[in-house]
Amino acid sequence: MEPVRPDDEAIAAFARDGVACLRSVLDPDEVAAAVAAIDAVLARPGPLAQVASAPGDPGAFTEDFCRWRPDIDADPAAFDIRRFGLRPGDAIFFDFLTVHGAPGFPHPGRRRILSLRYLSADTRHAPRAWRTSPPFGDLDAELPAGADMDHPLFPVVWPA
Repeated sequence: MEPVRPDDEAIAAFARDGVACLRSVLDPDEVAAAVAAIDAVLARPGPLAQVASAPGDPGAFTEDFCRWRPDIDADPAAFDIRRFGLRPGDAIFFDFLTVHGAPGFPHPGRRRILSLRYLSADTRHAPRAWRTSPPFGDLDAELPAGADMDHPLFPVVWPA
């Protein structure tokens, strides 16, 4: 797969806003592969899987990471909220510090989301005393604090 190169506008939006939407990042074959991967994960959930939606919700949300306590719904006008109408193959990229979420899915059929996390080449290991999401167990025994992320859990996708 050739990496999608964002244009200057997307780069500027990401730098300014912490979020950018890139269209048609995945071609139809890649969308089909993502659908198959998501279905396989849902068919055999791991030990940390959980459903974070109401029973019977047609857009069941599986997995739940950080739940911030900022009450955005109480005063949405106080926040810089960005929304994108997405089609299969579109992707949203955002900085990890960006609070993000999605409203309910009131449409027939299924909503499939593939979430990938990328690290920059200069990222260094910063062990935490608390359970991280996802948890990395004894990673601190293998990577000392301050080390680069040279570990099988963090494969290089695009060389620097």
